[in-house]
Amino acid sequence: MKILASRSNKIGSWLIRIATWSRFSHVGVLTKDENYVIEALMFKGVVKTPINEFMERNSTVELREIKGDALQAERYLGCDYDWTALAGILIHRDWGKSYEWFCSELIAKVSGIFDEKFLGRITPQHIIMVSKLIKRLKG
Repeated sequence: MKILASRSNKIGSWLIRIATWSRFSHVGVLTKDENYVIEALMFKGVVKTPINEFMERNSTVELREIKGDALQAERYLGCDYDWTALAGILIHRDWGKSYEWFCSELIAKVSGIFDEKFLGRITPQHIIMVSKLIKRLKG
């Protein structure tokens, strides 16, 4: 499936990148028709965003590929944002909830390539590292 890794110039994006040692602070799944991005947003939960809105909101966006099915991501539309797991990443605790998601946790779940017990600790950097590995193995 195709994913978009992104960052913005907002303070939250900077803080996430610093805390996770990543060039990116956010990831989302590109829908099959490539008109929408399914993503988990802090104050909205899991939503389907028009691609143009996603692109306008972010200063840097890179297209990546990872195992998974974008249609599976749609099952989680309307779920709440996982604030406890986000806090857990910062203090190295797994507080993820199975019915709430943050961006990289959602991608990890849909991809099926991460161990379920670590979903609440997956960061955008982990997703990017896996996508780079997949690209190298293919190429």
